[in-house]
Amino acid sequence: MNRICIITTKIPKITSVNFYNLIDYQNELTTVVNSFPGYLDSVSYWKQTNEMTRINDQHIPPQTTTDRSYNTICNISNWESLEGWNNWVISDTRNNLKKKYSENVENEHHAFLYQRYNFNDTPLL
Repeated sequence: MNRICIITTKIPKITSVNFYNLIDYQNELTTVVNSFPGYLDSVSYWKQTNEMTRINDQHIPPQTTTDRSYNTICNISNWESLEGWNNWVISDTRNNLKKKYSENVENEHHAFLYQRYNFNDTPLL
């Protein structure tokens, strides 16, 4: 099996209530996925926006960067295989949580990373 890393970004709709509900959503997802087959581990981060990065983040309205410097949750999760991840994404458990918090999330995106293996496995002599 090929391990896979998923980078998920979640952007809240622009209100302080939605911002805190996004934290609850992320916490609930992390709690529930811990017992899901194929899941290995995950770490969550806040993406910080400041004057230097705001120029590159066209999806963020300028007024929100002064209100809140942290506006996106990035979660990096490791899975035994793509099949395990796909089973999680279509699971009733995850979809029920997604529906519960749908009013709070503006955008959710997944990027897939596969482990790179050495091209040359001949040892140095």
